Amino acid sequence: MRIFNMSFYYKFIKTNDKILALMAILVLVQIFFIHSARRDYARQINLENIKPEHFRIQALLSENLMSVCSYESPQFIKGLNKKAKNFGINVTISTNTLLEIDGISFKKIYLVSKDILNPDLLYSTDGLIMSLNGKCYGLI
Repeated sequence: MRIFNMSFYYKFIKTNDKILALMAILVLVQIFFIHSARRDYARQINLENIKPEHFRIQALLSENLMSVCSYESPQFIKGLNKKAKNFGINVTISTNTLLEIDGISFKKIYLVSKDILNPDLLYSTDGLIMSLNGKCYGLI
């Protein structure tokens, strides 16, 4: 003797069609959220992998800012890019002048690292530079 026959399923679906449709939509939404969370988590892991290399380059830039302050010279930028490529990242340095008063200038410096294999993955830090008569003091 069959307990469930096709008429039972037909009646069940016919009487609960809105609830079943809602449940199907909820399952699809949950699958979407799980997939996007996994993608974001994988991106965070990749970002954590480029941070140490970024901080090595940041230390070299910081050392330059504390001593000779030649962060804008093409020779320093080429050397920094060469070291960064050895670490597997591309580096860009940009500055923005915030304020200039009587020969004293305050600049904001940005260091942006991009992964060579995944250019969409980037990490950036910023710092401040004060320069006076060709000498500068800065931290990043």
